[in-house]
Parts: sequence; C-alpha cells; structure tokens
Amino acid sequence: MNMDAVERVKQQWLFAADAMPQLICLIDDAGRVLRANLTLERWNLGSVATISGTPLHDMLHRECSDPACAIRMFWDCSVSTLASEQRSVCEMWDETLRRHLRICIQLPVQDATRRTAHKDFFAVASIEDVSAARASEDESRRAAKALSERVEREARKRAEAEGVRSRLMAMIDRIPSLVASADRTGVLSYLNPSGRALMGMSPEASASGLTLLSCQACSERARIAEQALPAARRDGVWSGDSVLAACDGSEFRSTLTIIAHRDQNGELQGYSMLARDMSAWVRTEEALKITQSQVWRLSAQHLTIQESERRRIAADLHDGLGQALSLVKLSIEEAARSVRNGSQAMVA
Repeated sequence: MNMDAVERVKQQWLFAADAMPQLICLIDDAGRVLRANLTLERWNLGSVATISGTPLHDMLHRECSDPACAIRMFWDCSVSTLASEQRSVCEMWDETLRRHLRICIQLPVQDATRRTAHKDFFAVASIEDVSAARASEDESRRAAKALSERVEREARKRAEAEGVRSRLMAMIDRIPSLVASADRTGVLSYLNPSGRALMGMSPEASASGLTLLSCQACSERARIAEQALPAARRDGVWSGDSVLAACDGSEFRSTLTIIAHRDQNGELQGYSMLARDMSAWVRTEEALKITQSQVWRLSAQHLTIQESERRRIAADLHDGLGQALSLVKLSIEEAARSVRNGSQAMVA
C-alpha cells in the first residue's frame, strides 16, 4: 500500500472519528490526552490543536481541584482495573458539565491472543453524553409508573363497580317487584325471581321468549306500543298503570315503569321494565269501597231512625204531655172554684 493510500485511509478514519457524537481521546499511561476528536470543541471544552498533554480530568473539569472528584477517582480506579481487564466503564451525572456521562476507557488490542499497550498511546477514552437517553428512560419510567398507577386505579374502579353491580343484582334479585331487562327490540334478556313468580315461570326457565309487549295483557299492548315505548324513547322514562298477563293466561293490574337506555352517542341500547303487582291494592280498594257503601247505608239508616225517633218523641210530647197539662189546668180550675165556693159559704 503506497503512502497516498495510507494517508487517505488515515483521513477517512479521522473524519469518522470527528463525526462521532462521543468525545474520543487517546490517553497515555499518565492519564494525559494525546489527541481528541472534534466533539471536544462541540462541547466547548477546548481546542483539538492545543489539548495535547492535558490530563483527562483537567480536560473535562478545567478548574476543579477536588481530590475526590468523580472523574479523577474513576481514572485512578481505571488504572488498576485495566491491569487485569480490557476496559473500565462507569456512568455518572456530571454536575460541572451538567450532563449524564458514560465513560469507557479501553486498552488497544494488537493481536487476537495478547493484550499489550500501544507504543503511541496507552488507552482510548470514549465519553458519551447519555443525558437524552437517561431523560428518555426517566420519562419512560415516569410514564410506566403513571400507567401502572392508572391501571391500579382502573382496577380499583372496576373492583368497586363490580362490587356495586353485585350488590345491585342481589338487591334486584330480592326486590318484591318485577324487574326486567330487554334489548332494543324489546326481547327480554333478564327477569328477576319476583318477576318470574308473577309471570308464573319456573326459576330456571329462560326469559328470552318474552318481550315487553307479550308481558302485557292483550287489551294493553296497543297502548304500551303506541304511547309508553315512544314516550320512554323520547323522555328516557315512562310511568303509568297497566295490566300484565302471566304465562297461564291470568291477568293482574300493576304499576309500570319503562326506562330507555342509550349509549354515549345517543343510540338506543335497550329497555328496563319495573312492575309492581297491584292485585292486593285493588282488593283493598274494592273492600274499602264496599265498606264505604255500607257506612253510607248505615249512616242513612241512622238518620232515618233519628228522624223517626224525633217524630215519635214530638208526637208523644204533643199527645201525652198536652193531655196531662190540660188535666192539670182543669184540676187547678176546679180547685179554685171549690175554694171560692167554700169561702162564700163560711161568710153566709
């Protein structure tokens, strides 16, 4: 290989070294920098032309006199480490440079079987600014922590929601009223135990064969379809009275509430139906009406009796007392005449 080719290769390697983002230095066995790439100047640590002979520590920390400086102590440790190993590596936050550095000092290898010091330099120092990578790692850790906390919060919310759902379902299963859930077409997907009992269904029977309308008596279906369901879709809820029809054909009056459920986009998702058997109330109302009718009849009889008694007493007073008074009057008049006659006889 001629000298021109050697020079071209050398220039190519120098260009490659200068283009590296890491600060790369050749160091002698005393820790002095023999040569550095252009990253030295990009980091504002000095000039490549004048850096030769400057200790590695002084190149990085120009005015540092601290004997316990991390850079100085790392070089001291590296000297003993390189005696037994090929390289020495550390990472640190450099308060002076305000950078997170990764420093690697490595011995050159002259052949494949033996490690020896190069005649022109002792070791190669590669100093990399990993601040962005560490910041990214820190950000990733913070993001991972935030995500983990969010997952934990969501898990707690799901657990709480599941607990609320379990308690709600337990309450619905025990409530003494019919509670049903239906899809957007009105086909039932759930019917609580009290509802099954009211509809004459066994506990294990499927409710999917029923609809909101088929639960109503034939006389009520048109009204529910034309009034109740449209009102629930429009207003969200409808309440009123109806007559439900059990599976055996029997009918019973009930209060009825139909709720329409929509998703976040306002699309209809389904219905809920709540019904309460009013048969006992109807029987009580009818019994009350009968009782009121009886009271009114008894009251009328009492008034009639009172009026008859008044007439009787008035008749008795008129007939009996009048005669007695007339008799008393006659007796008094007779006594008076007797007294007058007696007095006249005595005078004569």
